[in-house]
Amino acid sequence: MPEDLEARLRRELRSWAEEAPPPHAVSVRTLDAADAMPAERARPAWLLSAIAACVVFLVVGATVGGIALVRHLTEPAQPTAPTQTAPPASPTGSVPSVHPTSPNRTTNPPSSARPAPPGAAVPVGGPVPAGFTVHDLTFVSDNEGWALGTAPCSSRPCTSLVGTNGGGRSWVGIRPPVVGLIGVDDCLAACVSNVRFATPAIGYLFGPQVLYLTTDGGATWQRQSGGAAALEIGDGNVLRVQGCFPGCPLTVQISTIGGTAWRTVLALSSTQVGTDTGVQLSRTGGHVFLQVYGHVTGGASQAHSALYVSADGGQNWADRGEPCPQVSPGEVDASALSSATDESISVLCTQRSGSASFVAVSTDGGRTFQSGKVLDHLQSQVGSASMSSVFVVGTVGGRESLVRSVDRGLTWTVVAQSGSLTGSSAPRGGFLGFESATTGRWVSLSDPSTVWTTRDGGASWVRYTFH
Repeated sequence: MPEDLEARLRRELRSWAEEAPPPHAVSVRTLDAADAMPAERARPAWLLSAIAACVVFLVVGATVGGIALVRHLTEPAQPTAPTQTAPPASPTGSVPSVHPTSPNRTTNPPSSARPAPPGAAVPVGGPVPAGFTVHDLTFVSDNEGWALGTAPCSSRPCTSLVGTNGGGRSWVGIRPPVVGLIGVDDCLAACVSNVRFATPAIGYLFGPQVLYLTTDGGATWQRQSGGAAALEIGDGNVLRVQGCFPGCPLTVQISTIGGTAWRTVLALSSTQVGTDTGVQLSRTGGHVFLQVYGHVTGGASQAHSALYVSADGGQNWADRGEPCPQVSPGEVDASALSSATDESISVLCTQRSGSASFVAVSTDGGRTFQSGKVLDHLQSQVGSASMSSVFVVGTVGGRESLVRSVDRGLTWTVVAQSGSLTGSSAPRGGFLGFESATTGRWVSLSDPSTVWTTRDGGASWVRYTFH
């Protein structure tokens, strides 16, 4: 408002105030003039315009301020940027492995193991060592697993460990403890031969004289008392076999998953084990199968093996004796064992003299076995997805081959072939196992840097290399 206009307005208002009558005079004059029109006092023309301008100014200012206040009180606060959270721990049951003194075995993942979600990130780790070759595998789901092996290095031991969350399509290196590997190092000191994981966090590295435990996915390893010639996980617990070969007493001990205290549940004397050359432990949930192998190549009066079975997670055991039916001329002995998710048992039976062998299948907990067709040069490993889907590794046409039977060993079909083998004997060792009725893995001796994988129960196989 201009300054001269404001001054004139102030003088006019002051004049009105001086001329105004006292309050009682106003009341009397109002009553007296009830029926008469009051005389209007003349006002300057500019005064009404000034008052109108003031009113507009005050109204506009109040309106703007009110709108700003309402907006401040009613508008929601702007969201802040979301906080970055660390991705969930990768997940990681187990799958069979090969021990130099025992054939392959198949094991179900424990009930506590959780499958890796689709698209899960691979475990945190370094690169896969150049030239890595597999000695053993373990999986806690169809996609998450670990491989124990070796790779060229400048200073022994060169034991290496790698992991995958992609079903073997890609791998990362994981630092193992500094320890030798059986079959690679001289092993004057304790060496490991196998790996097992129960969950993505809890795993074991072991050999007959040594046992390591991790509870943080392999970031650190703690050495435990004793060793394990075999170790398998299932039904909420861990079983290990302790002993030496040949002819030493054997004990089977049980512990909680990740626990450090062990309790003996089966003890076999030297007389009971005889001239044993190795053991194999296989699990399907609460069903456990322990095979104690005799000296198949001769030297003892007989080389029969002995099968011990448990139907309560290893708490109690029954002796089933030699599982192989004696259906061919001469002695027949078990040389490999596998159990499937349907609780069937498959054993590879080999003639003590000669190279012929056959597979026998049991569907009643090892009480009886049905024998299949006798074949030549198929005497290396056995694996099973079910009672009607059994696999054996041997030589076909001079190449290391994986063959499949869908009729309990009566007929066989080659489903995968690896490289050529040197020598006339069938391969020993390698890896063959199923972690479910549909998903399995095979690692051949002729190409230990490749993992063959099936996801349809063994009908078809694909190859994955370590990178």
